[in-house]
Amino acid sequence: MAPTEGGVGQQFQDIGKLAGNCRYNDCTHQQEPGCAVREAVENEVLSQDAWQHYLKLLAEERHNVAEHERRRQEKVFGKMVHQVQSIQRKNGK
Repeated sequence: MAPTEGGVGQQFQDIGKLAGNCRYNDCTHQQEPGCAVREAVENEVLSQDAWQHYLKLLAEERHNVAEHERRRQEKVFGKMVHQVQSIQRKNGK
């Protein structure tokens, strides 16, 4: 089964709601000014533990999705190589 992006966001909907209040739509919640998520952590509205757990799971999710995509591309490439070899055998090359 393919991993899906967004599963972590569903588990941490409170962080998603906070992120909606960030100054920038593409906020990474790391260095940007006006980050509502970092502000919530600093003001202890969101616990540091929950934030760190979210970041860890998000990194794992991204890795799993990337790994799945890499394997999918390898499978497609393998099939293409097999087809080329089959054609070459048929043509006597």
